[in-house]
Amino acid sequence: NAAGAQTVTVTNTGDGALTIRGIGIGGPAAGDYSQGNNCIRTLAIGASCSITVNFSPRAYGARNATMTLLDNGQGGSQAIVLRGSGAAPRPILSNGYLNFGGRGAGSASAPQNVVLFNSGTGTLSISGMSVSGDFSMSSSCGSSLGSGASCMISVTFSPQDTGPRAGALTITDNAGTQRITLSGVGT
Repeated sequence: NAAGAQTVTVTNTGDGALTIRGIGIGGPAAGDYSQGNNCIRTLAIGASCSITVNFSPRAYGARNATMTLLDNGQGGSQAIVLRGSGAAPRPILSNGYLNFGGRGAGSASAPQNVVLFNSGTGTLSISGMSVSGDFSMSSSCGSSLGSGASCMISVTFSPQDTGPRAGALTITDNAGTQRITLSGVGT
């Protein structure tokens, strides 16, 4: 998720004019940061300019970079460390496989429950849940699951014929697709 812009103010505290020739961002996560400024110019003594830095993490975890101002001041450049953290959801299912055993054709089983837990640091946005085969489901999940939150999915088996019956519960979200394999036997 993109963070709000932050502004850096550059002030010429020296005893002569300061010319800023360029501003660049480098380091391991340089692509996560962008900047806009009114600083590529000569600043009189006591004058200021500003740099607005935007952060849009492209990956999970620590996302660090360095912004460098190239100028005619002491050392020829000034560095500003940029630190941010990428948040991402991480869905975990309590079970990836449900076996309902044997059940008479045309009758419904007791439900089996699966817990969907978001162990990540970002919100899990659920765009869809579907079930296939001779199975039905209900869910308390809604359209999003915050960091550290969980919800329940209940699956019921209602064989329409005899013999092995297979299906799947598929969850589609902003972390990808999670799948639970479903099986039972119609008797």
